[in-house]
Amino acid sequence: VERRSGYDSSLPLSYYLAPTLTVEAEVIPASLTAQLAGTFTQLAPFGNGNPEPLLALSKAQVSYARPVGTTQEHLKLRLTGLDGSGVDAICFGAMTTPLGPALMGKTPLDGPLTLAGHLRMSTFNGREKVDFQVVDGKVDKGSSR
Repeated sequence: VERRSGYDSSLPLSYYLAPTLTVEAEVIPASLTAQLAGTFTQLAPFGNGNPEPLLALSKAQVSYARPVGTTQEHLKLRLTGLDGSGVDAICFGAMTTPLGPALMGKTPLDGPLTLAGHLRMSTFNGREKVDFQVVDGKVDKGSSR
């Protein structure tokens, strides 16, 4: 939680207690490569004192979203950048938060989406691929698409 100074009673309390995340870099889908994921793997092990790099994927568009898992609370996504490049993503627990319906297109968005997450390599059916594990997101209000 970021604390802001200079209290103004005309502003809502949420202005002063706005949740924030600290990200290492702003990226686009085209930059989320196996080589970058391998570089991050070399920084492991992650934990206290060595947090996993958190990336901000800006101006992302959700081109595919499907609930997955036994309870259907996770979302499998395809995120596309303005340049047409894309990356597969997963957002665990998404459907239990306001982020899930927004990613599914069931909630209108007021602007482009920025998603915070971790870059990972995953193996499925013997093939390795890059995945972006979404942690949180926000709408960039006032920005042009």
